[in-house]
Amino acid sequence: MRKAPLVLLVLSFFAFLPAPATAATELPGGKAYFVVSRGSFKTGTANWMRLSDYTFTTDGKVRARTYLWQQSKPVARQGTGTTPDSSCSTSSATSPQTLVRSCQVMTAGGFTSSPNESTPGNYRLDGDQLHITWDVPGWNEQWAVVPSPDGTLARLDFRSNALATAGYGYGSNTPLTTRRQMASVQSFPGNLRLEFHG
Repeated sequence: MRKAPLVLLVLSFFAFLPAPATAATELPGGKAYFVVSRGSFKTGTANWMRLSDYTFTTDGKVRARTYLWQQSKPVARQGTGTTPDSSCSTSSATSPQTLVRSCQVMTAGGFTSSPNESTPGNYRLDGDQLHITWDVPGWNEQWAVVPSPDGTLARLDFRSNALATAGYGYGSNTPLTTRRQMASVQSFPGNLRLEFHG
């Protein structure tokens, strides 16, 4: 009968020991913040596009804040409040003169407000393969992680998605609240490459 208090004392001692530390999960390409585009492009009128920011944490968690555009639910375009001036000009193959498009720059409706989806999930890395399972039944995706040569950025190359047919993303450790002036993009001395799926 005297053993019971001793057992309780031992159990109480172990209850107050700190839990073993769990190993930190490696961030994709060593980067915490990504801007990711995913889309489903098929025949018909059910195409959609999601523009998201992904935030990864070292406990294996990820959260996506997403803008959704659906072809089946068109919305009116919205003005951005920006009108090009002579510093933003183009040339035409049919006209030798420089053209300035002096109309307001428009964007798809809904993209100037807060994202309309917020989705948590879990991720794991298998070599350079990133696997994400979202807290939405059947929604998962896989990417190849490609670090930039200088290590400052990482690219996500689309491999598979439960619903999307194409996608790409870029990440860094600069917080998503940080903005870069367009003038710094305009002053880039090299060529800017446009990649798109449609």
